[in-house]
Amino acid sequence: MAKRKRKATGIGNETKRARVESLEAPYFPFLRLPAELRNVVYNYVFSGTHHVFSSSGFRVTACNMGLLLVSRQVHTECALLLYKLSTFSFSFTAPIREFLEARTEQQLQSIEAMCVLGSFGSVIRDTGSSWFEKLGCEKKCSNR
Repeated sequence: MAKRKRKATGIGNETKRARVESLEAPYFPFLRLPAELRNVVYNYVFSGTHHVFSSSGFRVTACNMGLLLVSRQVHTECALLLYKLSTFSFSFTAPIREFLEARTEQQLQSIEAMCVLGSFGSVIRDTGSSWFEKLGCEKKCSNR
């Protein structure tokens, strides 16, 4: 039985490259926007993020930390917003002290909503700095 020859499609490397480039998203100069507009975007991204630490491990819900990896400038502008706009919840058996001791002074001061879930459904809410003092945590980082 004779083998069939493939019909030439005429698609060369240049055509393939053009097709791939047409599928890529257009460039948007985000960093050229005024800082006020970038802050609106950052607030939209990080608002409502809830981090839950439980005895079974660490679970993050609706976390958008990929934005921190975009560039150094974006990281610098929004790194503390992750702490400021997020809620951190712990059960009493979770490693609360380890979490707090691993944060820098700026990160601790930025945490506005930190909840500890107690027995019978009680919730104790305070700031990161306040919990750090209440639990008698020790400063481990030299940058605090």
